[in-house]
Formats: sequence, C-alpha cells, structure tokens
Amino acid sequence: MWTLALQSLFIGLYLQVSTCYPSCTLNRLVADCASRGHNSVPALPPNITHLYLEMNYISEINSSSLRSYDQLQELDLGKQSVQLVIRNNSFLSQRRLKKLVLGFNIGLRMEPGAFEGLFNLQHLFLDYCDLADSILADSYLQPLLSLETLDLFANKIGKCLDLFDNLENLLGLNLSLNSLATLPQGIFRGLGSIIEIDLSSNALTYLQSDIFPIGLNRLDLSNNFLASPDPAILRSLSFLSLAANRFHCDCSLESFAKWLNTTNVTFLSPIEEYRCEFPAALQNLPLLEYSTIVKPCEEDDEKAVQDLKFALFLLSALLILTVVLSGIVYARLRGRIFIIYKKIVGRVVEGPKPPVDEVQHDAFLCFSDNDYGWVEAALLKKLDNQFSEENLFRCCFEARDFLPGEDHLSNIRDAIWGSRKTVCVVSKEFLKDGWCLEAFTLAQGRMLEELTNVLIMLVVGKVAHYQLMKYKAVRVFVQRREYLTWPEDPQDLEWFYERLVSQILRDTKVKELAEEKPEPDIRPHNEDAIQLEDIRANAV
Repeated sequence: MWTLALQSLFIGLYLQVSTCYPSCTLNRLVADCASRGHNSVPALPPNITHLYLEMNYISEINSSSLRSYDQLQELDLGKQSVQLVIRNNSFLSQRRLKKLVLGFNIGLRMEPGAFEGLFNLQHLFLDYCDLADSILADSYLQPLLSLETLDLFANKIGKCLDLFDNLENLLGLNLSLNSLATLPQGIFRGLGSIIEIDLSSNALTYLQSDIFPIGLNRLDLSNNFLASPDPAILRSLSFLSLAANRFHCDCSLESFAKWLNTTNVTFLSPIEEYRCEFPAALQNLPLLEYSTIVKPCEEDDEKAVQDLKFALFLLSALLILTVVLSGIVYARLRGRIFIIYKKIVGRVVEGPKPPVDEVQHDAFLCFSDNDYGWVEAALLKKLDNQFSEENLFRCCFEARDFLPGEDHLSNIRDAIWGSRKTVCVVSKEFLKDGWCLEAFTLAQGRMLEELTNVLIMLVVGKVAHYQLMKYKAVRVFVQRREYLTWPEDPQDLEWFYERLVSQILRDTKVKELAEEKPEPDIRPHNEDAIQLEDIRANAV
C-alpha cells in the first residue's frame, strides 16, 4: 500500500516538473514566468488565472498561443526583448480577462482584430509601444466595451481622432507624452463616465470650449504650451495640474489670473510655481503676483473691425441672395413680369400708334395657306384690328384682302407696296410654296429700292439653318439681316410680340445690298420644291 502511494507521488512530481519547462513559479493559480527566456507561451495548468510573461523573447501571439488558458483574469506580456506581434483573435478564449499589459514593447504591431473577444477587459496598458495614429484610425479598441483604464503614455499619436466613441465605461485615460498639438471638437464626447484624463507633456497651445466631458474630475495639463487658458473650461474640475506651461502675461490672461485666486479647484502642483514665460520683461514672474498688477485690456479697434467684417458679410450674403433669387424669378416668371411692366408703362405713357399716311395697310402677312390656322391664332388675333379693337394694326393677308380674279402676282405686288412692312412667316411649308418665295423676293426688292427695312422675317417651327440657305433671297437676308424666331418658352411670348410690334412701327435705313456681289442661285433638288419660273408661267 505504502509502495503504491509513493509511486503515485513520484509520478505526480515528475509530471509537474515536466509540464513547467522552461520553469515558471507557480503559486496556486498564479504563474510567474517573467525573465525566463521564453520565446513562446509555456505549457501551464489550464486553470491559471494570472500569467506574467514580461521580459522574455516572445515574438508573436496568435489565436492558438493562449487557447488553453480560458480562465485568465490578468496577463502581462510587457517589455519583450524582441518585436511583438499580436495577431487577429489572439485573445478570443480569454473572455474573463480583466487586465492586459502590453507596455514597453517598442515597435509593437497589432492586427485590427487583435482585441476581439475581450469584452470584459477593464485595464489595458499600451505605454511606450511606439504606436502611431493607426491605433486610433483603425478601430482597434472597438471591442473593449468594458474598458475602465487605458494607458497610451509615451507613444507617437500626433492626432487624436474619434477613438473613444465606444468606451462609455472608461474612467481613466492617459495620453501623456504623445506630441498632441490639438484636440478636435467632440473628441471626448463618448466618454460619459470619464473621471481622469492625463494630457501632460504634449504640445497643446489652445483648448476649445466644451472640449472636456462634464463629469471629468481630474485633469493633468502640465508641460504643455498653454499661454492663456480659458477658466470656463476648467471650472467643473476638482483636481488640476497646469505646471510648466508657458503663460503669456498680458491683458488676455486677466480672467485666468483672477480665477486662480478664487477657484476651489485643488492643484496637483503648487500654484506658486506657475510663472510668466512671456513677455521677456515679465519672465519668471509668479502668476499670483501678476494677478495683482494685471490691467484690463483697453478698448481698441478690434471690435469695430469685427463689426465691419460682420456687416460686410451680411451685405455680401444679401447681394448674392438677391442675384440668385432674381435669376430664379426671371427664369420662371419673366413673362408675367413683362406683362406687368407693359401695364404700368401703358398707364403712365400712352402706347405708340402706327402713323397714318398714304399706305393702305400697316403690315402684309405672307405665309403658306397650310399655316393659316397657326397664323390666325398666333399673329392675326394679336395684331389685326379687325380681330380685336385693342389691336393696333391694319393687316393684309391673302385669304381676306386679295382681289378675286386679279392676277396673283399683281395681288402680291400690291400688298407689298401698299403695306408699311411685309412680315414673312417662314416655315417648312413656306419654303415649299413658290408664291411665298416670290413674295419674299419682291419684298426684298422693295427694301433695296427704298433702302428701308420693310421686310420682317419670322422663322417658326423646326426649320434647320441649312434649309434656309437653299434659297438665294432667304440666304442673302439671313446672312446680312436680323430675323425673329418664334419663342419656345411661353413666358417669352409677350417679349416677342413687343419686338415684332416695334419692328413694324420702326423705319430703319439699310445699306444698299446691290453693291455687294450677287451669289449664284441654289435651286432645291428635292421633289417637293416648286420652281418660280413655272409659277410665273402658270400665272400668265
């Protein structure tokens, strides 16, 4: 019996020694393997709760390195003698881990999912790890929902981005010695439970209002470059350190100097050591002494300049808004605006009336018979006084005013010479009508004879430019004279009628076209074209 018991004890001791190689000191559930030359996680009892592996030669922690130790509550991997790499899902089994130490690992590398599974972790130490901005930009810390302490002391985090949005339970944050020059607005907005922040030994020169959470109790801003701190930012604190800042002792420091003498905040360093850095004449003067001699800032032109800038801003904004609104109103309501304008002018100044002289008609409307319906609705009802007493003109057109039985060409000639102006409504049907083209030529001949602009050309419908250029008389007119086009936007109709009436009423001298070289006639080659010679022969 005794022999069997001794054999069992010897086997147990043998197995214990063999599983602890390289050796670690085991004290119940605590394994101390520090400074033992380990290059990987040693084999240990799977139920240990504390594992200390600092100051070894471990170069990598991956998903299998700690898989057996799912009872761990505290793990120290700090200060490895080689570069340490933490792979994705390295701590996926450590759901009970409360404290993780990775500090003093120069050049520490972590994959974005390194901390997956550590949703119960409360304390994380990443001090002296040579970490850059990527630790903030790539959401490494997002899985750490229970984190209470985060130590990022002495890294290279030059910019502090949206790191803390998910750390609602964080109580203490150490960002000391990180070369931080600015703190973006809202950087700490996710820290609803924060009590202590250490920002000492950075390069901060200015703090924005409301930058710190309301519940913040302890703040270390020592060894920065704060020249004139705003006391409104610091009033909610209970403990504060501003030692070794470079205070600029001028009138702008007045409110801070007064606050120093009246605040109930407990300073972590003696305020008697707070001294002026600038200007040179006041260098090393204690702030408490300066607070008794500080003079309020004199009123200068700064406020006036600010008021002037604001007034110029309002004026510029109003001008831009007026221009934009005017453009919108013109684009959408120009037709109505023109009608209102004409009504106002008509009440103040009597509208123009065509002069009465020996001519029988004010305007001869030349158009194709196929366009009569459109011309009647669009022009005659707006111009001819026989259609409406409000209209100004006595118009002439074939269907009503040509003498039956009279030679057609003679009717056209009499209408042209018996009217003040000839309005040719050029459409696709017009260009196919030989009589219309003949009338256009006769009207152009009268214009050359009298050297007066008696011909008005109105293009309606989708008539391409090359179609106008097929006919000599039309081509010559298009190349040398202005002509009207029917507006596509209904808002422009009143403006168009105004232009048309103005051209009918106005007598304008023209240059003599006969002096210019005549161009060869280009006959249309399509089947629908009507030869002018055939029309003359039929008329005879």
